[in-house]
Amino acid sequence: GTVEAVGPAVTRFAPGQRVFGMLDYVRRPGCYAELALFRDDELAPAPPALGDAALASLPLVSLTAWLALVEAGRLGRGGRVLVHGGAGGIGSVAVPIAKARGAREVVVTASAASAAACLARGADRVLDRADPAAFRAPDLGRFDVILDAVGGYYPRTVGLLAPGGTFVTITSLADDDAYTFGNFVRHLGRVVWTRLAGAFGGPRVRSVGVRPNAGHLRAIADLIERGALPPPAVEALPLSAAAEAHRRIETRRTRGKLVLVP
Repeated sequence: GTVEAVGPAVTRFAPGQRVFGMLDYVRRPGCYAELALFRDDELAPAPPALGDAALASLPLVSLTAWLALVEAGRLGRGGRVLVHGGAGGIGSVAVPIAKARGAREVVVTASAASAAACLARGADRVLDRADPAAFRAPDLGRFDVILDAVGGYYPRTVGLLAPGGTFVTITSLADDDAYTFGNFVRHLGRVVWTRLAGAFGGPRVRSVGVRPNAGHLRAIADLIERGALPPPAVEALPLSAAAEAHRRIETRRTRGKLVLVP
C-alpha cells in the first residue's frame, strides 16, 4: 500500500511512498483493515514492477522461506534442497529463493496435477506426494536443507539429510498434520531428542516462525527487481468472499496465494 503518514522519528519512509511488508500479527493484528499501523522496521520500499495484489501475496511466504532456508537452514552455494509442499504459497517462493541463493538442485513434493507449475517456477524434480515409494528412489541422494512447509514429513524424510544438513519445519515434527494429542506428544518428544542428538553430531532440526524483518524484505525486493523471484500465482477474491477463502485455505490444497481485494 501507500504510506499515509509517519511519526516524527521515522526517516526511512515518507507520505505517498509505496511500501510492502507484514504486521507482527500476533501482537498487532489488522491485515483486513483499510488502514494499518506499522513500525518502520516491518516495511520496505515496494518493487515498482509488481501490483498491489502480487505484492500482498509475498511478505508472509517469502519471509518464511527466507528464514527457513537462509537463516535456519544456512543454505550455501551448491547445496541440494528438498521442499515439501512445492506448489503452495511458501513452497512456490522457496524454490526460486533457493535457486537465487545458489542451490545446485531443488527437489519438491507436490501432487501430480501441480508438477508442471512447480517445474515452471524452477524446481529441478517433482516427487509425487501420493507415491509412498517416492522417497526411496535410489537416485534421490541426500539434501543439505529439507523444508517441510506442510507437516508430517519429518519421520519420512529426516533420513535424507546429508551430513551437516538441516531439517526445517514451519509446523511440527509429528507423524502428520492432524492436531491430535498423540501428535503433540510425538512432536515434543522429537524436539527433545533432536536437541540432544544435535549436541552429539545428529541431524540439525529447526522449527521456525515468521516475523517481520525489513532487511529480509529489502533482500527479497532485490530478488524481485532482478527477476529472480516471481510472485506466487495469485487468485484475487473480493473481500466479501473472505469466509470462502478461509475455507479453501483450510483444505491445504490451494495453489499459490489467495488475495482479498476491495
